[in-house]
Amino acid sequence: MSWTVYLRRSLVIVPASAKTKAGFYMDAEPVRVAASNDIAAIVEAITYIIDLGIRVIETPTRASYREAVVQKYANVQSWSAFARGMLQWHISKKKDCFIVYFPREADTSLIDSNSPSREEVLPIGSASKDVGTKVAESIHNYAARSTGK
Repeated sequence: MSWTVYLRRSLVIVPASAKTKAGFYMDAEPVRVAASNDIAAIVEAITYIIDLGIRVIETPTRASYREAVVQKYANVQSWSAFARGMLQWHISKKKDCFIVYFPREADTSLIDSNSPSREEVLPIGSASKDVGTKVAESIHNYAARSTGK
């Protein structure tokens, strides 16, 4: 299972995740949005989306897939416009462990100092709220550092 959390400007966008019958994951509705300075709202959004789980959908055709679901929440016309200045935190769940993949630009002080990579494996049995808190703190710290607040 896999989810992506986006930070674009001061907006955190958390889409649900769906697995296509072809086997790849894609962003889907519902989408939760929060301000990057509101840790509680970010935690709630991530927790809600993870708790929804992953649904299986038909593989969209090229004609039916006109734009990424997150574009309208960022009020942009194209994926390239959305991607400019955007960071992604990836969350995956394998067996009983959540793994958070941090973007290169994010605050590394939240990552276990023994980890040589940009990822952190949360302890077995961690709840979705624990994952939400870890990602929310990283987003908040990055946003505060980048805006100087």
